[in-house]
Amino acid sequence: DDLQAAIDAAAKGDTVWVKDGFVCDSGSKTHSQRGASRIYIEKNITIRGESGDWRTGPIIRGQYAATDDGRGEGAIRCVYAYGAMKLIGFRLIGGATTSTKDAASSNGGCAWGYSGPVFENCMISNCVANMGGGSYQVSLKGCLVVDNTATGVSGSYGGGAFSTGTATDCVFASNVADGGGAGTYK
Repeated sequence: DDLQAAIDAAAKGDTVWVKDGFVCDSGSKTHSQRGASRIYIEKNITIRGESGDWRTGPIIRGQYAATDDGRGEGAIRCVYAYGAMKLIGFRLIGGATTSTKDAASSNGGCAWGYSGPVFENCMISNCVANMGGGSYQVSLKGCLVVDNTATGVSGSYGGGAFSTGTATDCVFASNVADGGGAGTYK
């Protein structure tokens, strides 16, 4: 019942299987420089929804702050991903970040990545951040990226994704960015 505990217990190279329909919408881990994330991954593992398809897959739900645009104190992004990890067949919904100008804590409303994470067959939806409303520095494959927003600072770019390693066979729709690159910005 605790996805973060399963991730923490996994060894390098393991696959963590998650039942379709599972919802992760409570708890969070906070890194002093990266803000709060519902799920925090710092190892090379695969986290896979049972079917591998976002339409029926597990849900990781972030949290908006109690502000006009959802960013700020109390906001929680869906996933913080460090390293060559994979997330397959999940729905990432409603994540948000702080409203500071610090890239690590205010970018990537649904997902903030570093050093090679890959999200495959995922839906990234209804998230908000300064840059990369949906994702920041995450490679995407076969994903639906919809209704995300980059806002709040002069030159907010990448409503759907910012600085994406690659985006292969993805659909970007109805994303918004104050500064440009509503779908993607690299």
